[in-house]
Amino acid sequence: MTPLHVPETPAEYRYNRAHSATHSVMEKTLQTLCSRFRCLDGSKGALQYSPEKSSHIILACCVLHNISLEHGMDVWSSPVTGPIEQPPEGEYEQMESLDLEADRMRQELMLTHFS
Repeated sequence: MTPLHVPETPAEYRYNRAHSATHSVMEKTLQTLCSRFRCLDGSKGALQYSPEKSSHIILACCVLHNISLEHGMDVWSSPVTGPIEQPPEGEYEQMESLDLEADRMRQELMLTHFS
């Protein structure tokens, strides 16, 4: 899902606000996981496994991270602070050029949950 470059309706504005909040949470979560589990740091560009195996590795890291937090072992997971970079202006144009099915799904989501 991508934000709308030029929201026009109240539902579109609410969608963009929810998207931004969710994106920020996900960004911080991924930064924390990558700092704790070096196998996720992306130094080679991506996990060198199939998408199915990669998803299992990521899930295992999430479970281990939650277990460590429950046991007070959050020493390695200090959050990375600082401003979150916004995509360059040209990237919005690429986001808006989604295929019709993705655009239809986004519209349905906004109507169902943000109107």
